[in-house]
Amino acid sequence: MNRVALYYFITICSTSFGYDATNNSTVPTKLTALKAKQGLSHNNVTALVQDKYDILWVGTEDGLNMYDGNSITSFQDNSEKKLTFNSIRTLELDPLMNKVWIGTNGSLEFYDYERDNFYREHITSNLNTIEDVCKILWDDDLNKIVGVSNQGVFRESKNGYRLISKETSQINSIEKMDNLLFVATESGVSLYDLILNQSIQQYQFDDLNGKQIKVLEAFDHSLYLGTAQGEIYRYEDHQLVRLADIGHSIKTITKDQKGNIWVGSESNGAMILTQGEELQHQKILNKKISSKTINTIYVGNDNIVWLGSFGNGLLQCNLNDPFYTIAEGEGNELGLKNGSVTSILNDDEKIWIGTDGGGLHHVDLQMMSTKVFLPSKSILSLKEVNGILWAGTYKDGLYFSRDKKNFQKLKLFDDQGNTIEKEVVWDILVDNTTYLWMATSNGILKYNLNTKELNRYNYQVDNPNSLSNNDCRKVFKDIKGDIWIGTFHGLNRYRKESDDFKRLYFNNKEEDNMNINNAILSIYEDDKLNFWVGTFGKGLWRLNRQEDLFEVEEINTALPSLFIYSIESSEGNNLWLSTNKGITVYNTKTNTILNYNAADGLQGPQFNVGASAKLSGKYLAFGGTNGVNIFNPNKVLNTSVKPLRPIIKNIIVHSSKVPFNTKKVIYKNHLILSPEERNFSFEYVAVDFRQNHKLEYQTRLLGFDNHWQTTKSNSSILYSNFSPGEYTFQVRARYPHQEWGAIQSFKLQLLPYFYERLEFKLFCTLLLLIMGVFVYRWTIKKMDRNKMKMEGIINERLNVLISEEQLLSDIENQKADLIKETLDKREKELTTHALRLLHLNSLIEQLDEKLLHLQQNPEEFTINKIKSIRRDIKNAENLEKEWEVLNQLFAEVNQPFIKELQELNKGLTDGNLRLCYLIRLNMSTKDIASIMGISINSVKVARKRLRKRLDLSSDVSLNDFILNLGK
Repeated sequence: MNRVALYYFITICSTSFGYDATNNSTVPTKLTALKAKQGLSHNNVTALVQDKYDILWVGTEDGLNMYDGNSITSFQDNSEKKLTFNSIRTLELDPLMNKVWIGTNGSLEFYDYERDNFYREHITSNLNTIEDVCKILWDDDLNKIVGVSNQGVFRESKNGYRLISKETSQINSIEKMDNLLFVATESGVSLYDLILNQSIQQYQFDDLNGKQIKVLEAFDHSLYLGTAQGEIYRYEDHQLVRLADIGHSIKTITKDQKGNIWVGSESNGAMILTQGEELQHQKILNKKISSKTINTIYVGNDNIVWLGSFGNGLLQCNLNDPFYTIAEGEGNELGLKNGSVTSILNDDEKIWIGTDGGGLHHVDLQMMSTKVFLPSKSILSLKEVNGILWAGTYKDGLYFSRDKKNFQKLKLFDDQGNTIEKEVVWDILVDNTTYLWMATSNGILKYNLNTKELNRYNYQVDNPNSLSNNDCRKVFKDIKGDIWIGTFHGLNRYRKESDDFKRLYFNNKEEDNMNINNAILSIYEDDKLNFWVGTFGKGLWRLNRQEDLFEVEEINTALPSLFIYSIESSEGNNLWLSTNKGITVYNTKTNTILNYNAADGLQGPQFNVGASAKLSGKYLAFGGTNGVNIFNPNKVLNTSVKPLRPIIKNIIVHSSKVPFNTKKVIYKNHLILSPEERNFSFEYVAVDFRQNHKLEYQTRLLGFDNHWQTTKSNSSILYSNFSPGEYTFQVRARYPHQEWGAIQSFKLQLLPYFYERLEFKLFCTLLLLIMGVFVYRWTIKKMDRNKMKMEGIINERLNVLISEEQLLSDIENQKADLIKETLDKREKELTTHALRLLHLNSLIEQLDEKLLHLQQNPEEFTINKIKSIRRDIKNAENLEKEWEVLNQLFAEVNQPFIKELQELNKGLTDGNLRLCYLIRLNMSTKDIASIMGISINSVKVARKRLRKRLDLSSDVSLNDFILNLGK
């Protein structure tokens, strides 16, 4: 029979490192705690069970909790869904998986999935009796068997519960195996035959008489018993065998999927019994439980072991966790004096670990022991050469040990006369077992192990072939034998033939100042001979050694951090990069990455420069500020994942009446919302207690959107202002780079307001039609009445208008007559003035003739002649005044004519206007000549000029044109 060793170093350290783990007395175990500050109702965990939805039910001294890996829901006697008593003693799922049964310190209760509430089931007829339930079982007919500590054992029947075993001392536990009921009391074990319905005696348990039996648990056909004295027994094949005595009261016993027995004790933590040629017991080593009381241990799904502690909450022990951490510890524990690990070196079956101020640790994983050397020293680098161990320190130089027990300090002076006793040695490299290269904060040291000669290489301002910078962090030898030095300002290749260096920069510019972009922290060459460089803030680069040029990796844009502290590799083209944000795996073939952090089991997010190593059996080790992680990279990458099927936990309705109304729907597949509940959000989760932080979700609401929405962080989604109708919410989940899991659906019906219902709309339509007909008929009647009334008003108004129009017509006629009379009068006056002008012009002509006659006949010149001529002159003086009067009268009588004449040509002279006036007065050419005092020929010439100014063609009569103007 092969030995089975549950060794929590990924359960494979024993074979990979060649250890025999079955001889171990302790098992270093990483535990994740869930306490009150994370939402647990109490830190004293007393009972555990996982239901069909993978939700973990956690019973405590003060309430019951549901934990889905993402959130905790607590139930107490003051909750909306309340328990009768808060102190939980036991939790069980019934065989039909539709109820969770709860044994408290005063009642038997159950949670009904469908009704989403807790209910009490009375065992005794006295409803006021305190029923301290210690355990719940089911017989072959699915009838419950309940152990009540202070009253006895009860069996369910058609008429309720009946007492089948009344013990004289307190009952601590009950268990069923092979139709036998075992009852653990303060004074031993009693048996009851469930078929014969009677108590029986078996001599095999006589040795337990008087012992306080605390625990009974049956697995297959084996019964395990734990006593208050710390003894563990196994009853199998009618044989009672004592397996162990741990000296502390046994609180719980359970069995894991590999057949190992887990035991929780009082004030002594937990241990594991492994079955082999000999039964071995191993104490679980973890400072969280080493001296604590473990009330209950439960093996859940995914091989996760849960430990319920007294005062330290719920502890998760994931047996599939690939990361093992050695961290700071005290006493005989497998711990470090200082948790910040700065260097690691493989030593066959052991590991050397250097810490920051805690010295050098020699860890023996077989013996689970740690020895410390160089205490209080900061060990930055480790290297073994020809059986001699070399340790580089921070500001304390270099130490060595030939027997790996006693260390000496190397006291030498370099070729420049400087001592190395206060040197900061970041990295050590051995070259052909002859030279020891050391990267320091003051250049590179080259130590000849044979001649003891020590040379120092420094940065020289005037020497381009010297080191690019004195602050050196990494020295590396590639497969060709070239020595490379990474500094805080560029990479250097040592040229052996000339004993100098060639400088390489990321931007190929040597003259640049020292900056973060050229700071190199790590160098690595993989099995494909790719040369990798990790930087301080510029990510990962690949060096083309044929052209000495750097090539930046595209993956840098996806890295969680650009600070690459150390690089290791594993099969399958994988590079492992430690950073200040965890560890990243970069597959150089597929160009993909995976990120791991503290939630995955790492010591923390921050790792240290150069603190990594490849161990035996393909294991890798990376050191950080909280310890060292050791893991099998293949197990990390190939961790099996379970099929994911999310559960829809709650619908939170947001309304004006109740802003946050949570409706629990985890056990339902549909829900009807009232018209006021139009804004709501879904809460969902895929239960995974190991990788919950990595899950990705997709959601959609059929009836609203048919496209999936992807999220990597949220476990809820909000919808608002929806129309009434039926919708289907769907959600699915997956692990990174995996296929999407099964779709979980939930139907939702939004009820309409009364005014949104079809019936209401039909009623309103019919009502509108009826009202329309009524309004139409009423309108027609009203229109007829109004028409008649309007016709009367119109006739009345029409008569008034006719009368008024007749009056206006009379007034207009009178006005027209007056105007006509006035115009006639003015025309007469105009004619009179025209005649006067004619008379005045005639006088002027006569006067001219008289003067001409006197000129020709001066002898006739007399005083009377002169007086006659003077009279004629006085009469002719009024000629211009008469023209002014004529113009004024003409303007009054012929306003339209003058306006239209001016619009035709505004450049008409006074003579032109007078000619137009005279033509308009229908004067003859002779009269016009006489009035204007010119000859008839001059009148004709004046008429031609006027035609030209008026732009009249030859076929248009001037007289007709003027007579028709203004009409």
